[in-house]
Amino acid sequence: MRLKHAIVLLAAAALGACGGGKQDGMVSWKGQTPNTSLQKDTRSVSTHCPGCRQWLEWGTERCPDKKFCDTRIFWQSAYPCPSCRGSGVCSACVMMEQLPDGKCYNCKGTGNLVYKGKAPDCASCKGKGGCAVCTGSKKCDYCEGAGKIPADTVKSRAAVARAAGKDEDAAPAKPEEKKPEEAKPSEEKSP
Repeated sequence: MRLKHAIVLLAAAALGACGGGKQDGMVSWKGQTPNTSLQKDTRSVSTHCPGCRQWLEWGTERCPDKKFCDTRIFWQSAYPCPSCRGSGVCSACVMMEQLPDGKCYNCKGTGNLVYKGKAPDCASCKGKGGCAVCTGSKKCDYCEGAGKIPADTVKSRAAVARAAGKDEDAAPAKPEEKKPEEAKPSEEKSP
């Protein structure tokens, strides 16, 4: 009888340690931080069920696939920023080694490049002289230097990515329509 009580207590402790049976919802960050003003920002967010990896709206408490998954889901109040990895520092400044002062790596903060006696605007910073991503503030542009992204922001960015079609897992791919085969004229048999 005592062994049965010990097993029940261990099972209850194990469930308590894992959050009462709830699993953390999956938040997937896609895309890369642009390094110059010429690059397009391709970053997006998608949210998924941790059990079956099916796309879910942020905040869904239970997986809608009750037949195969039915996982209870817990969502965090904030997530570490994927762009700066929680440091709050501009990742473009780190990659381009322009961190101490936040000046453009190409024109060294002048805003223009002297070439053959002419001084056109710098193509990297578009003549501003600072980092093209953070504009010289040295703070991450994705989390605004906080290092964490609040749940409200994750929810809105995931909805925008889904609406824009950036989330490949959100909508199933449409199967290609088969064209009906053209009727072949019957071949006449010769006697």
